[in-house]
Amino acid sequence: RLQHTDVTYNGNAELRALAKTYFGVRAGRRDVNYSNDSVYDGQSVRERLNRTETSVDFTTRYQMTTLTSLLFQGGRQEDRFELDPLRDANSTRYSIGVSFDPFALIKGSARIGYRRFEPLTAIVPAYEGSTAQVDLSYVALGSTKISVQMVRDVQYSYQITQPYYLQTGGLFSVTQRIAGPMDAGARLTLQQLAYRNREDLAAFLPQRVDHVRMYGGSVGYHVGPELRVAFNVD
Repeated sequence: RLQHTDVTYNGNAELRALAKTYFGVRAGRRDVNYSNDSVYDGQSVRERLNRTETSVDFTTRYQMTTLTSLLFQGGRQEDRFELDPLRDANSTRYSIGVSFDPFALIKGSARIGYRRFEPLTAIVPAYEGSTAQVDLSYVALGSTKISVQMVRDVQYSYQITQPYYLQTGGLFSVTQRIAGPMDAGARLTLQQLAYRNREDLAAFLPQRVDHVRMYGGSVGYHVGPELRVAFNVD
């Protein structure tokens, strides 16, 4: 595990325009900084991944019920790399999603969208397509918690020849209350990482797709209504 520091700033403001409709704006900045000795597989991760991400999004939120909101969002993101400007890129993003209050029967949020990822150099290929981010949970019969997480989006790679990949996958977990404060759980994670080759090297490199499979389990103890201590194996 390589030492690095991520610093993120976020801010948002909303204006109530109608009885259940809100218009807003969100802005954010993220600084990713790896240490000077961050080397993996003979490559300097610091040179490849040190970057600043800035984003601005405009939102429209409709309060469907007291516990459910519908959100439309569109905006722009700029990624600037400190030591490798060939990776600089701009993104245009649109999404529609639904979010549930923590007191709702289903908790969490789900969002599907579209992203146009445009590197500033022709050497790095562009991406234009769907995105998704889902994090939902449901408690059945007061003792069985079912959780689903899904993601589909562009992620940066430390590889020189394959600067980014499209990550698609998700996690499914079930946690069952056994007796009193004790519970046990199992989870499965499946992911596909579809790498994109640099255009100047595409003729010499095969298409690369990595697959991630993770299995895990846990035993937990509920100290109180808001605190759970668990032992996990993955």
